[in-house]
Amino acid sequence: MRKLSYKSVLLSIVTVWAVASSIYLVYSKDNNQERYNTLQEETNKTFQRQMGQVSECFGVQMDDSAYTKCIAAVSAADSISRLTTYEQGQGETFDFLLNKLYIEMLVPDNKSTIINHQEQLFSLFGRLTQNPADSQLKQELEEIVEGLKIS
Repeated sequence: MRKLSYKSVLLSIVTVWAVASSIYLVYSKDNNQERYNTLQEETNKTFQRQMGQVSECFGVQMDDSAYTKCIAAVSAADSISRLTTYEQGQGETFDFLLNKLYIEMLVPDNKSTIINHQEQLFSLFGRLTQNPADSQLKQELEEIVEGLKIS
């Protein structure tokens, strides 16, 4: 009889441990998903703020210093874009477009073209700050970037 009692106690302990482990795993998964969603939301907001910085750069009188700041702001937005949920959808991704704009801004021959489109870029990035998921705005950005000289 003692062996049967020992086995049933051991079985009960293992069962309780298995149930507790299952509950912990489910709770951890839900908690991790919640943290992931919060982190993704913060990343999206950071990207929007950076797009606002790009817009502000194009909203000032362009001298060499301001142009260099715009290059840096575009590069910073590019580095964040691949982490956002705005990368999904049709057409070119923000990652590709911002990277191409950054590279084209480094080409000295493109500086005057970009300055000539300064007001358009200021307006476009301002609207993208409000709604980066707008595919029409992304298309406008793509058209501007494609209009630049190939480096």
